[in-house]
Amino acid sequence: MGVQASALELAAGLRFVLRPLRPIIRPANYEDLTMALGIGVGATTAIERDLETLELAQRARGIDLKQLPLWSRLRFRALLAVPLFVLALRRSRQLAESLYMRGYRRGMVRTHMPRPGLAARDLAYIAAALALVIVVRLV
Repeated sequence: MGVQASALELAAGLRFVLRPLRPIIRPANYEDLTMALGIGVGATTAIERDLETLELAQRARGIDLKQLPLWSRLRFRALLAVPLFVLALRRSRQLAESLYMRGYRRGMVRTHMPRPGLAARDLAYIAAALALVIVVRLV
């Protein structure tokens, strides 16, 4: 069982890990680099899902690769490259269109929403709410 993380979480992690390189890399290139790495990781998982779907479709058609000799298995795997390539091109076109529509331009410095942490006031509200629930249950 592996750890599951979204492409956005991976991009944020890459941004954090590469932060010490910021003085070496210009800020705009730093942002482009982390975004490209995040998109690449996301594309890899998407292509993996597409490959599983195509293999499932092959099995549904009655092609069981486990029973075939090695050369035939390799040939069937090679035949899956064309639909995978078409799906990857379609996905990349959709990604390019969505980036364009959202106003993305190379070299832009983007802002990132910080994740809010729990402050003492938040913990006090949670404790008060729990106390209120306990009092209401007991009465």
